[in-house]
Amino acid sequence: MKKYSFLFVFAVLASVMISCSNDDTASKDDVLVGTWKLTSLTVETPVLVEGVPTSNFTQIASDSQIKFNANSLGTMQYLTGLGYDSQTVNNDLVFMQTSSFGLYEFKFVLNNNVVTIFDDNNKTLSLLLDGNTLTLYKEGGIVLGNLDNDTVEQVKTKYVFKKQ
Repeated sequence: MKKYSFLFVFAVLASVMISCSNDDTASKDDVLVGTWKLTSLTVETPVLVEGVPTSNFTQIASDSQIKFNANSLGTMQYLTGLGYDSQTVNNDLVFMQTSSFGLYEFKFVLNNNVVTIFDDNNKTLSLLLDGNTLTLYKEGGIVLGNLDNDTVEQVKTKYVFKKQ
């Protein structure tokens, strides 16, 4: 009889441990599920935009967002590039701005506090998760060009998304 009691207790404990394990996995993904909206788009060192030192570009990219689904899939709409060019025309300095937005479907993996996004072309983006904030650092998010001397400067850009 003791043998059956031991087996019964063992079976109950095993089933509790298995069900706890599944809940932990689900809750890890639940942290991301939902919509994350851009709250900040900045550069560390101000850049000259039409002669004015500028470090905050949030207003231009305010429609950027990331949506994570429970099935490790999602979509991302964000400002993928912002260009500022200058050129002298008839002795006047002329400024031009270009921007590009992209809409991407992706797969994602959350490992510790790093969210890795994989697109269809096997390109990856890594975002840092801190509570309800996701941060993406992107080289060349902003490009400055001088058409008079054909110079280009790519500026590291910081995107901050907050869960809604």
